[in-house]
Amino acid sequence: MFKRIVACAPVVLLSLVSLQAPVLAQSGPYPNRPIRLIVPYPPAGAIDPIARVIAKQVSEAWGVPIIIENKPGAGTVIGTQLVAQAAPDGYTLLVASSNHVINPVMMSKLPYDSVKGFEPISLISIIPFMLTVNPEVPAKSVAELISYAKAQPGKINFSSTGDGGTTHLAGEYFKSMAGVELVHVPYKGSNPSMMGVVSGEVQMTLDSVFMQKPQVDAGKLRALAVTAPRRMPIVPELPTISESGLTGYEAYSWAGLLAPAGTNPEIIQKWQKEIERIMKSPEIRDAQLNQGLDPVGSSSEYFAKFIGVEMAKWGKVIKEAKIPVQ
Repeated sequence: MFKRIVACAPVVLLSLVSLQAPVLAQSGPYPNRPIRLIVPYPPAGAIDPIARVIAKQVSEAWGVPIIIENKPGAGTVIGTQLVAQAAPDGYTLLVASSNHVINPVMMSKLPYDSVKGFEPISLISIIPFMLTVNPEVPAKSVAELISYAKAQPGKINFSSTGDGGTTHLAGEYFKSMAGVELVHVPYKGSNPSMMGVVSGEVQMTLDSVFMQKPQVDAGKLRALAVTAPRRMPIVPELPTISESGLTGYEAYSWAGLLAPAGTNPEIIQKWQKEIERIMKSPEIRDAQLNQGLDPVGSSSEYFAKFIGVEMAKWGKVIKEAKIPVQ
C-alpha cells in the first residue's frame, strides 16, 4: 500500500504544478500591465497636472502604461469610492487631495472610510495659497489687514472657490486666528473667485500662488503673504502668514497617492520610493517650485500622520465656523 502511494505522488505533484503554472505566469512581477491613476477632479485644476507628471515619470521608469482617469463628481466622492472598492492589487490607485480629509467632516455619510479604506503611499506635493486683496484696500501687510478688518467688523468680504473647499476653510481659519469678522462669498471655481477680488466685488481671497501671480504682477491684486510653512521661491519677497503675526498659521491644498486597503506592502514601498525619486529630481523639483508648488515625496508613515493632522485641523475649523454638514 505504501509503495502504491509513493508511486502516485509524482503524478499528483506534477498535476498540482501544472494547475498552478498558468496562475504564476499570469501574475508575474509587479507591474506587468497598465496601472490606473484615478483623479477625482476634471482635467483642469491643480491636481490633474501633478498626476500626469507622476504618470509620465513612472511609466518611463517601469515600462508599463500609467493611465490617468478623471472621475469627478460629488466633491471627489465618485472617484474615491471607485478606488476604495477596487482590488488591492496595485493596479488602481487614487491621487487624493484635501477633500479626502474634509469630506468625512463635511458629509454626514460617505460610502467608504477615508482612513481605514486606504493605504497611504506618499504625499506628493503641497499647494500653498497667497493672501491677496483688491488694490483699493488700504492694507499692505497682514497686520494692517487685520487692523482694517477689526475697525470694520462684518464689512470685509473674502471669496473662495466654493462652500467647504480648502480656500473657504483657509479664510475661516484666518478669521479665527486673527479674531476678525469677515463675510464669506463663495464662487464656482478659482478664476471667478479671483476676478471677484479684481473687480472689487469682494476685498480679499486666499488661493493658489500660480493662479494669482499674473494678476499681482499686473497690479490688479496686492499680495500680502503666503500660507506656506516657509517663504516660496516663486515669490521670495512675500512673508508667510505665520511670520506676519499669526504664528502657526498654515493652509494649503495637497496631492498624495493612496491605494485600496489591503494592498501588498511591497507594492506600497515600490510606489513610495518612485514618488520620492521623482520629487527629488532637480528637473521636476524646479518645475514644481516655479508653479508655486512645494514638492515633497514623503514616506508612507509621514503621509499617514499628515492625513490625521489635516483631518483634525479642518474638522475643528468646520465645527468652530458652524459650516453646515451636507
